[in-house]
Amino acid sequence: MMTSRPSPRLPRIAATVAVSALLLSAAACGSEKDPGASGSASRSPAAASPSAGAFAGKNPNQILQEAQTALRGAKSFRVAGVISNDGETVKINLVTDGTRAKGVLTVPVKGSSVTMQIIKVGSRYYFRGRSLWLKAGGPALADRIGNRWALGNAQITLRFSIFATPAGWAKFLDPDGPITRGADVALHGKPAVTLKDDSEGLLWISAQEPHYPLRLGGGNASGSGNLNFTYNVPVQVAAPNNAVDLSRGAAEL
Repeated sequence: MMTSRPSPRLPRIAATVAVSALLLSAAACGSEKDPGASGSASRSPAAASPSAGAFAGKNPNQILQEAQTALRGAKSFRVAGVISNDGETVKINLVTDGTRAKGVLTVPVKGSSVTMQIIKVGSRYYFRGRSLWLKAGGPALADRIGNRWALGNAQITLRFSIFATPAGWAKFLDPDGPITRGADVALHGKPAVTLKDDSEGLLWISAQEPHYPLRLGGGNASGSGNLNFTYNVPVQVAAPNNAVDLSRGAAEL
């Protein structure tokens, strides 16, 4: 759940992209904070009491399950932030309501950083970014597509679709080892519960219903940064016009 190493600890995440495992580790546990906001959660007696009451009698795994359920049921949210680990950096700023999504990702692919835009409309995923096409098909594909949008084929869509749905982000939080409950804190002035995994990855969960994940962060000594979740945001997305159709192409990552 909360690891921050690039080596995969969850096979299903490793099957998407190396960045998925990186996120798992550095972000093992959830996040909420406005994009670009900084600062850590603060402990306070005022926050601890309602947090404790919200999850009275529940163990860390039960608390996590409630957070995953809340995340899967979210009407919409934005996830934004930067996670770094072992010299690799992931940047995300994306909004989704499950059916539609739009955002920008910078992720490590095949040893270098790739920045792409992504749009999801229904079951279709569109991508834009020359560095992505260089990795997927070399200069010929990158020159063919240029700065245009492209409808992704099944292989590319599989690797990046996990970033575009509430269910995908809930999977990032699946534990792959023991988790424990840390301090109750105040996050943005609201009570929150902290969960921690064995790599020191942290997940802050709202003590108020719905029990959304609020922030993902931490990880082992080589990891840093946070991913932050903001809920009930507008998601205004339309399929791009004149997209290059790669849905039956052989572009791979």
